[in-house]
Amino acid sequence: MSRIPELDGLRRTESAQLFWFLPAVALVFICLHLAYESPTNRWDFRAFYISGKMVANGDAAKLYDLSSEAAYQNRYVEASRIVAEPESPFLYPSAVSLIFVPLSFLPLNFAYSVWTAINLLLLLATIRALKRELQIEAGDWPLFAALLFPPTAACLLHGQLSLLLLFLYAHAFIQMRRGNMLIAGILIGLVALKFQLMLAFAAILIVRRAWAAIAGIACGALIVAALSAAVSGFHQLLSYPGYIRSMAYHPHVAFTSSMVNIRGFIELCIHREPFIPLVVAISLLVIGFSVAFWRDTTTGFSLAIIATVLTAYHAYLQDLVLLLLPIAVLLRHWQPRKSAGLVVLLAVSTVSFALVALHLNGLFAIISSILFVAISRESRFITNVNDRLLRTAYKA
Repeated sequence: MSRIPELDGLRRTESAQLFWFLPAVALVFICLHLAYESPTNRWDFRAFYISGKMVANGDAAKLYDLSSEAAYQNRYVEASRIVAEPESPFLYPSAVSLIFVPLSFLPLNFAYSVWTAINLLLLLATIRALKRELQIEAGDWPLFAALLFPPTAACLLHGQLSLLLLFLYAHAFIQMRRGNMLIAGILIGLVALKFQLMLAFAAILIVRRAWAAIAGIACGALIVAALSAAVSGFHQLLSYPGYIRSMAYHPHVAFTSSMVNIRGFIELCIHREPFIPLVVAISLLVIGFSVAFWRDTTTGFSLAIIATVLTAYHAYLQDLVLLLLPIAVLLRHWQPRKSAGLVVLLAVSTVSFALVALHLNGLFAIISSILFVAISRESRFITNVNDRLLRTAYKA
């Protein structure tokens, strides 16, 4: 097949622009991260860094011991302040620490810089994979839009895992659209690295009796469990659920007012911790709607992602990066001009940043719900179109 010189030149130009643009973005977030970190404002990356340092030093069995975490914080993170408990406790399966063992050999700020670069590459790979799969012809503006999305900024500033989870979900989405249910399930199962962002999705697939995907999820989750047992021991793996329950309302962990899920929205309305049975009832209703409106893989997967974020027991601003997938699905037929896309992008970003600045994170649940309704309406539209096509073919 002959190559088109104009297209080759355009691709080289775009690659050159990204070559300069992404390092500049990384530098901005690194500077912001360092500028805003203070004794009263701690980013999450330090918990990952400390976990990697503990595993590298042979103290993996103490990953969930708060006094040991505090000792490592005093020694490797902030020697000027002595703390009895870590300000960012490690709350993840032990397997997560393996990601950060190589980074733990670097100074903290340099390690964060490398992790920021990795996160940006994960975002770039995810956006490009979704563009190819959904046939979105829009240049690089989806990447710019994703970077201006406040959850993406929060994830990069905190040094969180959410962009890795988005990468896993996006490729699970692609595999499921291609009929590779087992592989899709394995990728979803690996999201057990942050298990609260996987449970509702697994529940939806169970209700739908997608057994091949469920088998894959079990395999992926077993991989995470096996790696965790290898890192910190089988005893620590068995005690992990109890540790998580004990930390549910820890003052350095439980920030319900900052949550972007159903729980956070109810807390915003009543100004106290919501009644758990009420949260569970609404969550089950959302999961039920997700199952009911799953008409095709594309929109059904998107609804399941939104439901997973809404119903997660802990979900913070950075976790909303998962919504980039359903947003891409919703906008795949909309190819805006650069000017129109920029206006919409700036409007959404302004509203989102305003909610964060006003400490109204719970209202993001409303935005997620609006997206849920929009996707479900598209699902019904696709079903109606397919029904009309089938009736036309039958009459013919």
